[in-house]
Amino acid sequence: MTQIAQGSFKKKLLALAVLAPAMAITACSNDGAYVPGSGADEKSGVAYDGYLRGAIVCADVNLNKKCDDGEPSTTTMEGGLYVLSGLTPAQLLYPLALEAKAGVTIDEDTGNAIEDDFVYVAPADAKTVSGFSTIIQVETERLIATGKTPTEAKAEAKADLAAKLGAPAGTDLADFDAVAVSKANNSDSNFATQLRVVNQVITKQLVSAVKSAPAGDASAVLAAATNKVTEKVATIKNLVDAKLAEGGVTGPDITGEQIGKITAETVEEPTAKPEVVSEQDVNDAAEAVKKAQEAIKEAIEEEVEEQQPEPEEPATGGTGGTGGSNGGQGTN
Repeated sequence: MTQIAQGSFKKKLLALAVLAPAMAITACSNDGAYVPGSGADEKSGVAYDGYLRGAIVCADVNLNKKCDDGEPSTTTMEGGLYVLSGLTPAQLLYPLALEAKAGVTIDEDTGNAIEDDFVYVAPADAKTVSGFSTIIQVETERLIATGKTPTEAKAEAKADLAAKLGAPAGTDLADFDAVAVSKANNSDSNFATQLRVVNQVITKQLVSAVKSAPAGDASAVLAAATNKVTEKVATIKNLVDAKLAEGGVTGPDITGEQIGKITAETVEEPTAKPEVVSEQDVNDAAEAVKKAQEAIKEAIEEEVEEQQPEPEEPATGGTGGTGGSNGGQGTN
């Protein structure tokens, strides 16, 4: 799966180079074609529910799970593509946030604007921003708050989500384009189609869970809502699998209409609905988020400091002249 995802992703980036000719050419791939995001100050990827066009993606420098004025940001293009460029070494290491706006952001599975605002987040190294990446980033922060290092926490969060979804060991769902692989008509297409629909259900359940939450810090509310949805991931996957099988729907043959129908049916299943987010859930999430923010900032500061070149030793060429002068004085 990973090799297919990366291949599809590179093709998308090459297409982006054609779509955005005004973009500064600062790096080259091995075949000589510019690949956006390959520059030292860039990060790029794909955002999908279906592919999301017209969403805002940013480096979440203040770690509040939204895009604020002053944070490096961009707007997703056709195929959900985004490129963030001109990033500092520190900005490259911060997680991503995505804001999709009702009536503005287009879901390319339907060709229509989305009906509800929603937010995704993703690890700094993510190549795909989705409901899956949101679960990974929120779970990473929860694990950091329990005392794990950011590296340990992220690896565990990725492995745990892959296991819940029945994905092969080592699958990184923050680096997997389920839409592209679903359409690829190969051995991975059927499984990718399952994930493609699961991601849509996760998104709708995130919207529902956030709406159910009491007023509070937006970052804590999103974390608490995501925790509730994460508990339902395996159930959602099983329901989607059964509905796809009932309809005899296979990977590359699925249509946007079929995806919408199966998603809507799954969302209405009582067992797929996340629990209501309580005030205590938000308070617990807020405490975990705060601890994680401190640890993430500290880890980034340390990594940036390690990247700094060693200071050069001061020149010592004048010492010999001084010695000669002293020698002359000694002779007198």
